[in-house]
Amino acid sequence: MDSLWFRGQRYRRIRIDFCYRQQLMSDIKRLADYVFELVAAQGVRAVFLVAGGGSMYLVDALGQNPDIEFVPTHHEQAASIAAEAYARVTGGLGCALVSTGPGGTNAITAVAGAWIESVPLLIISGQVKRADLMGNSGVRQMGVQEVNIVPVVTPITKYAVTIRDPSEIRYELEKAMHLATSGRRGPVWVDIPLDVQAASIDPASLKGFEPPAKVLAADLAADVAEIIAKLNIAERPVVLAGHGVRLAGAADNTESRGTLPATRSFICSNWRKEMPTTKCCQRQRDGKSKNTC
Repeated sequence: MDSLWFRGQRYRRIRIDFCYRQQLMSDIKRLADYVFELVAAQGVRAVFLVAGGGSMYLVDALGQNPDIEFVPTHHEQAASIAAEAYARVTGGLGCALVSTGPGGTNAITAVAGAWIESVPLLIISGQVKRADLMGNSGVRQMGVQEVNIVPVVTPITKYAVTIRDPSEIRYELEKAMHLATSGRRGPVWVDIPLDVQAASIDPASLKGFEPPAKVLAADLAADVAEIIAKLNIAERPVVLAGHGVRLAGAADNTESRGTLPATRSFICSNWRKEMPTTKCCQRQRDGKSKNTC
């Protein structure tokens, strides 16, 4: 009887230890999955992409995220321009996922447009494994389709970084998204090597980004008074309000007041406030919905 009791106690200890290990493992997740959890938390509901081997774990994570609709395109330029349009329409952050090498360079046109037009755009690119990065070797390429994309896009982004340490993913991604959507908004680029995408991380142990204190907006009362005075003496006053109104979140409040014919540009007035989804457009094509997309 004693031996049975001891065996029972030993089995109980083993089971408790197994359950504890399982609980610990449940807190660990793949870095690629964590990336799109953060993107979804930013309010992004659609990500445009071209799948590639250099971003395979990110593509898999995006497809499994229930809060984001993935929208495949035929070319990275189309994906990044669609993400830029998404940001313009929704007023939030647009996001595109591309692979390494030409996958990244094909997205540069949209990044340049977002830089000039102050559009919040996040490009997430795959990259070769850290062991295959050319670094300071002096060669032009080590990994398959490797292009050191960060120096290429730095002049036309607010922030560009390659994630070399998995423990820095939260800090770097939160920093990038904050910079893209604050101040004078614009594009940012986060480059993630293949082995970093697949790395296991404990989100609870990751260091977050603390935004700096907000700078008080300039007092525009004098400038506004001057504009109003000039409008009051104008014989045929016309206000042309464009993309800057949407960037300021004031598109819905821009309307004719009194006898002033306030005209709004196409960007400000005609684009829908909410981004139509591909499911909506599919229903429209199938004749199951009377609403336009």
